[in-house]
Order: sequence, then structure tokens, then C-alpha cells
Amino acid sequence: DDLANYNTRLNIWLKEGRSKGYKTYLGLEPFSGDRKILDVPPSMIDTILSINNEIWREEFKRISRKNIEMHKPDYFNPCVEVNMWYSVASQEEWQLFRQLYNEIYVETKEISPSTKVFCSLQYDLMSGQLYGNSDTQWELLEDESIALQNQDFLGLSTYPYGEINGWFDNLSGKTDKKIFIAETGIAASVSPQAHTEAQKEYIEQMPNLLSNLEVEAVLWLTLADMDPNVLPGLPEWLYNIGLLDKSLNPKQTWESWKNMRL
Repeated sequence: DDLANYNTRLNIWLKEGRSKGYKTYLGLEPFSGDRKILDVPPSMIDTILSINNEIWREEFKRISRKNIEMHKPDYFNPCVEVNMWYSVASQEEWQLFRQLYNEIYVETKEISPSTKVFCSLQYDLMSGQLYGNSDTQWELLEDESIALQNQDFLGLSTYPYGEINGWFDNLSGKTDKKIFIAETGIAASVSPQAHTEAQKEYIEQMPNLLSNLEVEAVLWLTLADMDPNVLPGLPEWLYNIGLLDKSLNPKQTWESWKNMRL
């Protein structure tokens, strides 16, 4: 099976986490890093991909199924930031994805009934707060012909920048679902020290920012700073987003994170 050694480190972490009683979260990315085109499953490396391709859809369901069988996670996100792809997909493609997600949801519940399933949305894009782009995608929550059905939570990723007061206020009245923040951090192209201070301020304000929402979980993007020599080409701010530095020494943010209570 091509999954035997696929994401080996992640598989080990998930197994160890469950053995120690931690809740586990598994997110998949069927689209590219910028979420504009389909990613390539290992068995389809030479295939021209489209959501219209039934073989690709079946392969992605197989990968989802194998992960659920292997890990039975507490939380499963079959598509991280799916609305970034929604912004470039045709109506036909989006409807095919909605059907695919529903099939994955049903199959996941058959294998692991306790697993909570949802596809996360990039909140800053959806709410018209993404780098000055005021276009919104609230139809993904409000239009039943477009919104993903069978969402156990409203999954979000968010990277505030600039003025963060009231960052989540636009969610008021948009959903009655519990919020699962699957990724967060501050997006800012500033010096590492200034970035750390901005992250610390965000963490300390988070209880107030989320006070009007019912929140299941908040996940920080990464525990430690990322190395540009290992992962080149990312936005500069991403390399400073960790709660620990690259040598795993705690930054100011670490104590703030440990002490945060929602």
C-alpha cells in the first residue's frame, strides 16, 4: 500500500497522541499550497487532474478512508481552506466537490462514528478581510445550494494583520455552529522580534476576540519556527510564526499560549 510510508512522521505522532490520551486532529489538502489546483495523490503522479476525474475522486476517498481506518481521529478536516479553491472553481466543479465531501463524511462516520468532520474555510477571505480584498463569500454559510452540508463544526483558518480588534465580529449571526480554528497566527512582514510581540498581543487578546463565539478548539499553525532552508519560498512572516524558535527555545508567545483560557 502506498500509504505504508506516506507521511510517516505524522502517522507516528497521531498514534502516539492517541496512546497518551490526547485528542487528535487530521487535516488533508487535496489542493495545491495556494489551493488553486488539485494536488497529486501518489498513485496518479502522471495524471492530468480535474475534480471531474472520477478516478481522482475515488483515489481521494481511498486516501481519506485509509487515514480514518488508521487513526480514527477525534477531528477530521478532509479539505483545508476549501474556499480558496471555491474562488476559482466553476459551479459544476464546486457541486462535484460538495458531493465528494458528503460521501467522505458518510464513510468516515461508518468507520469512526465519534470522529467530528468538517472542511475548514479561510476566514479572512470569506469575511472580506484578506489583504484589502473586500469581496466576501458568506454564501458558503448562508446558501444551502452552495454551503457544504454535514459540517460538524465551522472550521476556520485565520491570520489577522493590522488592527485585530473586532476581527471575528463579522461572524455574528452567520452561524450557529461551534467554531474550530484549525490554523491561526499573525500575518505580518516585520522583524522577528516585532512579529513575536504582535503574536503575543494576539494570543493575549484572543479570549476577548472570541468571547461571543462558542469555540471547540484553537490550533496554532506550528509549534516552532520553520527553517527557510528546509521549506524555501514561503512568505517571510511564516518563518517567525512559531511559539518556539528553530532551536526549540521558548519565545514570549509560549507562556502566553500556555496561560490562555477561552
